[in-house]
Formats: sequence, structure tokens, C-alpha cells
Amino acid sequence: MSSPLTLDPIVLPLIVGHSILDVACGLGRWGYLLRTNFWCTRHGGDSEEPQVIGVDLFQPILSKVKYHRIYDEVLRCHVSYLPFKDRSFDTVLASEIIEHLEYSEGMLLLNEVERIARRAVILTTPNLLRKRGGLDTREGFNPYERHITRWSIQRLRARGYKVYGTGFLPFVFSPILNAILSPISFIIPLLSTHIVTIKYVTNVRG
Repeated sequence: MSSPLTLDPIVLPLIVGHSILDVACGLGRWGYLLRTNFWCTRHGGDSEEPQVIGVDLFQPILSKVKYHRIYDEVLRCHVSYLPFKDRSFDTVLASEIIEHLEYSEGMLLLNEVERIARRAVILTTPNLLRKRGGLDTREGFNPYERHITRWSIQRLRARGYKVYGTGFLPFVFSPILNAILSPISFIIPLLSTHIVTIKYVTNVRG
């Protein structure tokens, strides 16, 4: 799924460990960033490159990322039912996906990513709801690109997630001001266009 560039400097330093699952990997943006910025995930000097697995439901996208070998492995599955054992990955990243799901499916997604994460779950989602249907893409019509729900900061905090913001909501239609004022929303996520949340499964971060 697509995501704003302002997420990158917030999300990458939050990732811990060497095994990472990218849920709804889309065209592989996070996989590529992890490959080229794996030092951001080390937290202790270990230079071992990460093992990154991608999952998505839209087959044309999976075929493309598999061809380009962005991930160690790619799987086709629905994000509400992830075919992995408990505590399979150090970090599970679910970026810009939960807003595409009905609330009941979103709850299943949260249950699944928290089940298979060994150390941390990172979730990003828009802080405002702009409903839309599926989209025409270069890979064909993608019905899963619809936006149908908004997950509030309060709801995610109640679930145990720490919340940060990115993008500045009052200037959502001005990209330059949006980026410049983004540090304000990092501290006050209510003012953000997108939120970045993290939940540590254990007390050990590094």
C-alpha cells in the first residue's frame, strides 16, 4: 500500500531485530528501505543484514516484487490470517493497511501481528478518513486499495500502542509546509495527517 515519505525517518529507527515481516508489502518500498538502511535496525552494532518477508493479497504486485527479489520470500494471504507461528518475527510492520479493512478485520489483523511478533509491532495509518474505492494501478485494478475505516489515536493507545504523528493536518494540502511542520505533530499526534504506532511485545528494545 502507498505511504507518505514523512513516515520513513520515523518508522525505520523503530524497527528492531533481524527478522521482519512487511504486512501488505505492496510494491516493496519498505523491503527496499530495509535492505538499504539495515543499519537503522541494528541497535547494538550487529551488522547482519535482516531477513525480510513480504505478504500481500494482490497477486500482480506480488509477482512484481518476487521478480525484483526485494524480499527473501513473498506470500499471498489475507492480512487477517497470517500463516506464521507465534513469535516468528522480531518486528512486524503493518504500514498503511488497517484503514483498508472493516473494523472486525482490523481487529483480526491486530491480533495476528501481535501474535507473531517477538519484539515489536509497528502500525501506521492516516489520522483522517477519506473514503474511496479501489484504484487503477500499473498492475491493474486493485480492489484492496479502498479506504473505509479510521482508527483513532485513543483506540490504538487503549490497545497498548505508543503513538507518534507525522505530517501537519492544518496544511495537508501544502506538501512543503506539511513536511516542515511535521515535527510538531510528532509530539502532538492529534495534529498529524498520519500516525505511527509501536507496541513492544517484550520489555527488551535493543
